[in-house]
Amino acid sequence: MMPAITEGNRLIRIVVTIWGMIGALLLAGFLVWMGRQVRIIWLPLVFAAGIVVILNPLVSRLNRLGMHRVVGAAIAAAVGAVLSIPVMRLGGIWLAIATLAQR
Repeated sequence: MMPAITEGNRLIRIVVTIWGMIGALLLAGFLVWMGRQVRIIWLPLVFAAGIVVILNPLVSRLNRLGMHRVVGAAIAAAVGAVLSIPVMRLGGIWLAIATLAQR
């Protein structure tokens, strides 16, 4: 059976809710400010996280097959490096196109 909600309990819930919302807004503001301070490293971090997400299944599969996880990670890194060559070449092409478009 739930206890009866009195005026005092109701007021405490409202105050806690308001302070919780203020704290959440302050935390969000701090995270946005911090993100703007370190914005130069966001792209490499997101890129690295994407590589980890993409290559983790390969490392896990190699680990299940009995290969040590470090060796599997090295193989996955080599595969990732080989697969990223076309992407880097494409980036160079887009840079050349952008340079020509500015002239």
